[in-house]
Amino acid sequence: MDASHFTYPPPASDTLQRLRSSLQRLNEVAAMVDLPLEEHLRQALRAGCEHFGLPYGIVSHVTENDYTLLSQVSPPDTLRDGQAFALGQTYCVLTLQGTEVLAIHHMGTSDYQGHPCYDVFGLETYIGVPLVVAGRVYGTVNFSSPHPYDRVFDDMDRNFIILMSRWIGSVIERKLSDDRIRASERRYRSLFMNMQEGLVFFKVVEEAGQVVDLIYRETNPAFEMLLQLGDVQGKRLSEVFAGQAAHLQDFLERCGRVIREGSVEVYELYFEPLQKWYGISLYCPEPGAVVSVFQDISSRKHHEARILELANVDSLTGLPNRRMLESRLDQCFSQAVRTGRAFALLFLDLDNFKVVNDTLGHEVGDQLLVSVAQRLKNSLRAEDTLARVGGDEFIIILSEVAFENDAKLAAQKILDTLQPPLWIAGHEVYAHASIGIGVYPQSGARDAATLMGMADQAMYEAKRAGRNGFHLFRG
Repeated sequence: MDASHFTYPPPASDTLQRLRSSLQRLNEVAAMVDLPLEEHLRQALRAGCEHFGLPYGIVSHVTENDYTLLSQVSPPDTLRDGQAFALGQTYCVLTLQGTEVLAIHHMGTSDYQGHPCYDVFGLETYIGVPLVVAGRVYGTVNFSSPHPYDRVFDDMDRNFIILMSRWIGSVIERKLSDDRIRASERRYRSLFMNMQEGLVFFKVVEEAGQVVDLIYRETNPAFEMLLQLGDVQGKRLSEVFAGQAAHLQDFLERCGRVIREGSVEVYELYFEPLQKWYGISLYCPEPGAVVSVFQDISSRKHHEARILELANVDSLTGLPNRRMLESRLDQCFSQAVRTGRAFALLFLDLDNFKVVNDTLGHEVGDQLLVSVAQRLKNSLRAEDTLARVGGDEFIIILSEVAFENDAKLAAQKILDTLQPPLWIAGHEVYAHASIGIGVYPQSGARDAATLMGMADQAMYEAKRAGRNGFHLFRG
């Protein structure tokens, strides 16, 4: 502690020696950084009591109505740490009325003898000063005695207690700051250990400005569980995922971007060894480090896939529905326009489905549609598309045909496939069909919707021609 900026009147030699001794003692106390706060303050108060020759020394904490002894030095069986009093009954309330030192060497003859604190505590000698912590009044530092003082407090006494109060304020401020930091660390540690998301801290290994590897610094239990890993602390990422070169390289490249750009990278990854989907977030909290957060999103991806399936797939047959068909047809048409290759669209409608539904019931009708769908799938190539677009209507995209005759041959093959009867719920059922054919570019269609309309029109021509046959649309 530096007291060089204080100015004292020329003191007597014994007084000066007492001050030097007190300041030396205070400096020794300040050096005891490992002491608990209460004991640290108590040692300072002892130095103050010795300096003033007074039996009571107190560091108080003041709230709106209460006065609490944060630390104290007192005769046996008089005061204790943590003891609280009504603020209005203490000399502290007088001290806080100003910003300077309150020094009274004989309370009984002073202007304050009528204050309640004199009747409650009977202190005749008191010197105190407001205690400021982090720019705000926190309490007081004071020394007192039930006996009148043998001298008047001088500027040296006032400067000494001011110096002590400033030092005590800095000690308390540091302690409160440390407490906040430790509390924050405890909250963080609790969050880190108990959060459901996997969290991992990496040390970055760079060569020529490129991220070439990562070293595990710390992981939480959720990360180890999600990735089904053991203790990986101190290991290299390349060592832990040695068999996943593609994932490893992609991860390192993403880490490089977040370090260079100071951004957050968020992406999804399907990890084949565990057959799980993960949502991954990456960011750089400090130079040379990367933090990654992992979430198991497999359930969400499953639900998304299911929702997409329900939106695009016929629930009865499992075939693409009209929505998916139109998307695929648009793609096929665009590709054909771009490449000049031909493709065909077949519009198929069962000839006797209404009769089956009306006479045998809807359950048999549904099973008939399922059986027809299976036969149609078996008659097509893997690259062709089969869709159910409503009722007993099916549409087939022959992805590539060389000539119109290829489409006719495919249609005849489908009719032949449907010729044998089906046995459904003990009934012999026939599933003959009429097929309309539209071929691009021979039909002259300018877009996918027009081509579908042409095939639909051709299907009705096949029905008018006697059913159980096909008709090719010609523009």
